Amino acid sequence: LVAALAEQLPRWRVSGVAAGLHLLVELPAGVRADAVTRAAAVRGVQVMDLRTCRAGDGDGPQGLVLGYGNLADRLVEQAVGELAAAVRTAGAG
Repeated sequence: LVAALAEQLPRWRVSGVAAGLHLLVELPAGVRADAVTRAAAVRGVQVMDLRTCRAGDGDGPQGLVLGYGNLADRLVEQAVGELAAAVRTAGAG
């Protein structure tokens, strides 16, 4: 997953890989997590806006939580491709 993200969405900063079932991506400036989340859902890819995990007003960098615990290895490239297409659809560069 990390390699596919680096290849297809190289401006995204990945962290939290050691957690084992999900990772976090901090989105580049100008990319809105809510728009990407909606566009990805239309394409059949479920990701979570990181703001839903924050306490308080949810202030902080735009980001996503990407779960992969139930994602077959053979589907990773396709899922990231759909996510990259969702970013373009959302007008998020």
